[in-house]
Amino acid sequence: KEKISVEEKSKSIIVIIDSGINVNHECFEDKHIPILESNHLNIPFKRKIVAIENYTKGKVLTKATGFVDFNFSENLNGHGTACASIAAGALTELKWLKDISRISDSKIQGANPFARIASYKVFGDGVTVDKSVEVLKNSLLDAMKKATLDKVDVIMVSLNNDDLSNISSYLCDPVNMGGYLAMKENVVVCTSSGNHGDNYYTLSGGLTPWVIEVELCNFGGRFITQVELGGGTQIKGFDSFMDKDVDYCELIHWSDAIKAVGTSKGKEVESKAETSQLQKKKMEIREDVKGKIIYGDGEIKGRIKELLNVNVAGILCSSQIYDSRSYELHRPVIYVTKKDGIKIQKYIDNSNRREKKAKIYQTVYEEQKGDLCKPDICAPGEDILCANKYDAQNMYAHYQVMSDTSMANAVVAGILSYIKTFHKDWGIARIKSAIMTSANPVIKSSNAAVLAMGSGCINPLKAMNPGLVYDISPEEYRRYLLSREGELEYLALMEENIEGEKILGMDLNLPNFNLVLDKASEYIFNRTLTNVGCPKCTYKAEIRLHGRTFRRFGEEVQEAFPGYINISVEPDVLNFSNIEERKCFKVIVRSSMALRDQLVLAHATLIWREQKEDNGITVSSPVVILSTNLWKKRPSNIRVPRKRKVKQEIGATPKKEKQIKL
Repeated sequence: KEKISVEEKSKSIIVIIDSGINVNHECFEDKHIPILESNHLNIPFKRKIVAIENYTKGKVLTKATGFVDFNFSENLNGHGTACASIAAGALTELKWLKDISRISDSKIQGANPFARIASYKVFGDGVTVDKSVEVLKNSLLDAMKKATLDKVDVIMVSLNNDDLSNISSYLCDPVNMGGYLAMKENVVVCTSSGNHGDNYYTLSGGLTPWVIEVELCNFGGRFITQVELGGGTQIKGFDSFMDKDVDYCELIHWSDAIKAVGTSKGKEVESKAETSQLQKKKMEIREDVKGKIIYGDGEIKGRIKELLNVNVAGILCSSQIYDSRSYELHRPVIYVTKKDGIKIQKYIDNSNRREKKAKIYQTVYEEQKGDLCKPDICAPGEDILCANKYDAQNMYAHYQVMSDTSMANAVVAGILSYIKTFHKDWGIARIKSAIMTSANPVIKSSNAAVLAMGSGCINPLKAMNPGLVYDISPEEYRRYLLSREGELEYLALMEENIEGEKILGMDLNLPNFNLVLDKASEYIFNRTLTNVGCPKCTYKAEIRLHGRTFRRFGEEVQEAFPGYINISVEPDVLNFSNIEERKCFKVIVRSSMALRDQLVLAHATLIWREQKEDNGITVSSPVVILSTNLWKKRPSNIRVPRKRKVKQEIGATPKKEKQIKL
């Protein structure tokens, strides 16, 4: 309900630590935003783009064998530009969007179109080098430290480096260390959780409580392209953008679309001296595939451009549905699931040449209800229409559709900057609490989803007025790190005090409750809520128990919440009489039996409900309880994710990590 001026809204700055951005893209043109005057930022444009810095200037060891964009602050591969447009792209009209069925509006914009962008480039792409360039080892940490000194509002990190490691220290990860330094200056850091999958052991980076970790969900919608085989079988295709139907065309397998160099109609004309192995490497697209639809699996991905150049009618490619994806617009390339790919292959194998045909329909935009995701929060990340590399020859090439955690992270970064506009004094703990306790619940479709979903899908309107927040001071974060021996070395390097009373993880004032049980006992979480809503209000606690769904021998099984686990809240009523008033409470978990040999995963929700006749605020927190044995049953090749290894060298053998110098 609160209204503020455009000038106030446009003071928010998001730092995009990525591959740089294309400053000339039309979605960053925003003349209505007032010029920004600043004493601490190097402002080249003074409007939408307020800073461009490059931390990838490599040290040339030998002559590069290909094009290197490390020494350019601009974005040459499109990832940074895409993230920036999703987070803070200006309102832009794309008239050709109306060609897509079920899309009513031809205008697009970022999550916070008023926010300004600072681009700090820490890696580059399009590199073909042979041990010729060495990226500065501390570039990511340097960029985060500079952003903190620049007094920005939000730092967004979405690096494609989902390596897992069993290092026991949080602060050895530059995202976590940079986030700690940013937290002390009231700067919010969000990072993507990786693209390893939806299981509870697949997170990467940003695992500290002072960094917001983001996963994607498909709330919103997806671009669906229907494919019909000659026999009438309907296949749902993804990752395509067709503005019209493609009528029935001959359907062939990828292997029938290529031939060995020097052969014609199967007759070999090359010298016998050339081996068959060398022949296999020299394959080219057959000229007679023009106007046909080609089906293939992974092998076809690297030859898509060549197939389009010979004017094939369409390309069907089977792929894992949860792969991170990016596709350009108006290309007849449709991805199908592995399961549907098998159907297409059987149809090709069992049909004669005249019957082998397929039809591709116009792309339709379908609304989605949402699926699973993972901590701390999730946001729309499937089929996001965003900016691409600028191409003066092709207006469609200015935009692309992307799907992965980076897109979801960009959505959250924009929303965080908007929340900061209204709550300038809120730190990371309050903002994290606000978005987690107000999130929309998501569908829990599997056992792993209980731990994978986080608090739900971000709800920006409710997060603006969360009612109550779980607050944590920088001093409490420091005391929490004292309880972890692996952090003391890094705290000393930052000249932090390594003495004093410790805070255990269970007592850190987090907006969620996680517990590993191994015996019959009683566990107590101590928490404090701060009133940021109405001065006089009353909240009553409610524990909602959830069953879980899993598959046993191929069948779906419903299981109720374990009866031997009891969860209670003391006190269960909190009365507030002033804003900023704090009230303490306890969440008590009791187990009447030992769980050492059990595989237990229990999920509940603590809801503090405002006692009003209508439209009362609810403050929700997930409660997750699992047995020690369940955690031990995770795949043996998966380590406990503690640290994300940032890619330090291109084309060189990784060396032993050096100690970070501050």
